[in-house]
Parts: sequence; C-alpha cells; structure tokens
Amino acid sequence: TEETRTVIVEEAFDDTATLVVTGIDAVRTFAIADNTFENGWAWTFHVTVPTSETDFAMKFDDFISGANTLLAATNIRYYTAQSSLHSAAETAVTIIGANTYPTSIILDDDLSANTAGRQIDVVVETRVPSGTPGGSYGTSYGVASGI
Repeated sequence: TEETRTVIVEEAFDDTATLVVTGIDAVRTFAIADNTFENGWAWTFHVTVPTSETDFAMKFDDFISGANTLLAATNIRYYTAQSSLHSAAETAVTIIGANTYPTSIILDDDLSANTAGRQIDVVVETRVPSGTPGGSYGTSYGVASGI
C-alpha cells in the first residue's frame, strides 16, 4: 500500500528588524509662543524597533533660528500608545537637556504584528515659551532602543 501526503512549507517569519524611523508626519507646524504644548509644534514619528528591545528613548538638540535658541530641556515631550505607562500627554516623557536621552519608555504593544520588528507611533510635542522670537526653527533628533 502506498500513501501520498502533501506538505506545505511556509516561509518563516523574519523578525530581524533594526531600529529605524520610517516616517514623520507634521501634526502642527505653526506655534503660538504661550508656553503650552497644546499651541506648540507636534509631529508623529513612525518607528520600527527590534522586537526583542522593549526600551525606547528619543533625544533632541535645542531648536535654532538664526541667533535665537529654543531650549530642548522641558520644552519637548513624547509619548506612544504602544506603551501602557507613557501612552498620553499626561504621562509623556519630558526631554531633560539638549542631546540627552531621558528615561526610557517601556514598549508593550505593536501596531503591526505581521511586520518585522515592533511598529510604534511616537507623538512629539514642543511648547514655545512666551517671548520666543518668531522664525523658522530647526533641530536634530536621535532614537535609541535596548538601552
């Protein structure tokens, strides 16, 4: 007696993602210098984090416009719904100094379990202190995981 069996082989899921910012959406590009996050600039950073790394942090340099400086310290905060501890503005992590990583966010969710790595959306908000001169300000940022 001969028996025939069909075996289906599926490609293994590849979860070897590296840390990368995959996109940035501008949410608020104009600000009022009234020292509130609600009237400041805001962006959503789309980030892929290696699945095995649950710690995530961001850093920012001071904002510069010609001779004018808007300090990063205490004026920038971020949060992500993919962290149950830092999921909203009320529990956001605040930048403590220029080019310095603050306390890490612990990630415990993934926007797309079928995509390699952990997909997160990070909301970044900046308040513009009262009296800050108008202008076009720029900064640089960094992201870190597994720290």
